Amino acid sequence: MGDERKKTILLVEDEALLAMAEKQRLEKSGYVVVHVLTGEAAVAAALNVDSRPDLVLMDSDLGGGIDGTEASRQILNEIDIPVVFLSSHTVDYLRSILKTTQDGFCVMDMNGSVVDVNDAYCEMCGYSLVSWRRGR
Repeated sequence: MGDERKKTILLVEDEALLAMAEKQRLEKSGYVVVHVLTGEAAVAAALNVDSRPDLVLMDSDLGGGIDGTEASRQILNEIDIPVVFLSSHTVDYLRSILKTTQDGFCVMDMNGSVVDVNDAYCEMCGYSLVSWRRGR
């Protein structure tokens, strides 16, 4: 028999209303969602061997304490897990991150359309950045 266990998503979001709406949407899609408010709590939850998530949805700006980028770095130094960043920052700001991060990074607009990606993202998907841009 196949793996019947529901996939668990760790949602790291400091804005309560956004987190509640996203949590409900993901749960309706059949996922188990664990919500935390801080980068420190995200690291602890992701590294908990008894309840390790399958995916982390990480807000990049978490207010006080460590930010999403640092929390992600700490998590990925310990375990191999997909981390997807969520952000309301401007596209120009996010494009500046594209140039500096080693992780896969995809910038999407409010409609879910991909605006830009970096080399690491393309490599994870099996494309070169040049071929991805040509295909757009």
